[in-house]
Amino acid sequence: TLDTKYRKPCAWVGDVPLEAALAAEAAGEEFGPLPSAEGLRDFGDWMSRAALDAFGAQGLVVLDARLPEIRRAAAPLFRRYLADAPGVAAAVAAAGEALEREGYSALLTPEAAAACLFLTPERAREKLEPAEALARAAALVDERPEALSPNVVLRPLVADTVLPTIASVLGPGELSYFSQIATIYPRL
Repeated sequence: TLDTKYRKPCAWVGDVPLEAALAAEAAGEEFGPLPSAEGLRDFGDWMSRAALDAFGAQGLVVLDARLPEIRRAAAPLFRRYLADAPGVAAAVAAAGEALEREGYSALLTPEAAAACLFLTPERAREKLEPAEALARAAALVDERPEALSPNVVLRPLVADTVLPTIASVLGPGELSYFSQIATIYPRL
């Protein structure tokens, strides 16, 4: 678990300072050997090294979602989303209500689905009301899609758009999210 002293509001998790990785490295005896932070810039680089150390020999490739090229490649998806943002929000909310009727918890709130793109100039999320966020995203999507970042609703779709997916391994949280976003795949 990442110590809260390293968390910054509106910042990307990967941009957490390398000191967080060093603190986790010190706790490594509890979990087994963790990767060295030597030569790395930040927590995202450290987590990439951990994944590659564990699975690189099996062919794992790590793609850093912070790269502007990822968001540029996702621009067509962002455009489709912006053209149907209210429909996407309604579909996510309806899927959440259906889950709850079946006795499950809906992890994605209507607020999370209200505006599924963050404005991230300078790699920090701007906190905006949904209508303003959508309007500003629409103004940026053609010229500067790298200034946009998907939230939890669009993140899996970005991954599947940029690198088509053959299979996914989901934990309980991701499975719950996917249960709510599955219906937006055909929309977008």
